[in-house]
Amino acid sequence: RAQSWRQGYTVWAGMRAAHLDRCIPELELPNVDRIPLDVTNEADVAALQVRLQNVTLAALVSNAGIAHKIGHAAYDEDTQRLFNVNVFGAMRVFSACLPALVRSGGRLLLIPSFLR
Repeated sequence: RAQSWRQGYTVWAGMRAAHLDRCIPELELPNVDRIPLDVTNEADVAALQVRLQNVTLAALVSNAGIAHKIGHAAYDEDTQRLFNVNVFGAMRVFSACLPALVRSGGRLLLIPSFLR
């Protein structure tokens, strides 16, 4: 959470590059750094893993997610994107962060999206 900066933590707020310059008042705080992170982009996830090599990671809060109605066409493009973000994206980020979490005794908080 962005409020963790009050406890002396540095918070990395990962977001798609298109949103890095967006005005988000909750992120305009000391010790909050925005980093490019599209959970569907292997290069972004690899860059996160490199960034974590010598870092104490107290927690990973993963809340990337999208939602849409799933109709009868179970394998349409929207459904594939939903799974790429909500399932495989979460797995990519968790896998990238796992060594730092284990090394630091950190915690994982996964906030999944939902299907409507």
